[in-house]
Amino acid sequence: MRKTVFVLALGLLAAPLFAAEAAPPAVRSELLVTPTWLAKRLDVPRMTILHVGKNDEVYREGHIPNALLVAWSEIAVSRDGIPNELPPADALTALVRRLGLDSQSRIVIYDEEDGQSAARAYFTLDYLGLGEQTALLDGQLAGWKAAGLPLSIGVREVAASSHELVPHPERITTKSDVEKIVTGKGRQPMLIDVRAIKYFTGEEVPKGLERGGHLPGARNVPVQDLIVSIENPMLKPAEELQKLFEAAGLEPGEPVVTYCNSGRQASLTYFALKYLGYEPSLYDGSMSEWAMDPKAPVEK
Repeated sequence: MRKTVFVLALGLLAAPLFAAEAAPPAVRSELLVTPTWLAKRLDVPRMTILHVGKNDEVYREGHIPNALLVAWSEIAVSRDGIPNELPPADALTALVRRLGLDSQSRIVIYDEEDGQSAARAYFTLDYLGLGEQTALLDGQLAGWKAAGLPLSIGVREVAASSHELVPHPERITTKSDVEKIVTGKGRQPMLIDVRAIKYFTGEEVPKGLERGGHLPGARNVPVQDLIVSIENPMLKPAEELQKLFEAAGLEPGEPVVTYCNSGRQASLTYFALKYLGYEPSLYDGSMSEWAMDPKAPVEK
């Protein structure tokens, strides 16, 4: 009996030495859909497809059938000299209702470029409580065209909804939050700078910014590393994405904040992290806001 107890105790003491590393969070595969998947569901009830564009030019030349246009200006505004901020609550409510969105909608978003604008729309809907029923089209409009799928020039009419928004403020990081992070006074999520390395290091100062460099303690994961190429803007496989973030030091389940110059690029990284199972937040003001304050520290 004594021997049995001793062996059991020894096993319990040794267990942590052999414990497996924490597994990465489960991939949310439902957040990313293929052109083929979407093509089979164009007429499914409650399916809403959103085409995000700078204006209506490309949309009118040809868009995915049944898609509704969302102009960039409807999801990003300038405020106090800071570009690409979330619009005010009343404008977001009007947008969601105009699109006929509610808690029963199944939403798929795409854009005309590399996915950053679509991801910004995703971030907006996630903040408004609709993220769990929203997906991005992998490959964007370019992927749809490459698959040889049809385009439409028709404009779909939808009935407005009366949906009441349920914002999630925890999905937005403020300048005050960042100040606490960089001084070690608040929760300590990882800060991920998604810009090109030349901007991260301060070798070059982005147009419109007061100063170069990055937030103290931030890690650099360039947003362009998340996709195959500009011409083929498909997200890289989940395993490759996970390795990119692990190489930057991100641990499974660790809180993480993404930022860039003004929140657009960081939205795609925000989406990629959501897809991988993390619960990220986005510093909406990003370096445009931070660098305006001469007292705010930067590293180079």
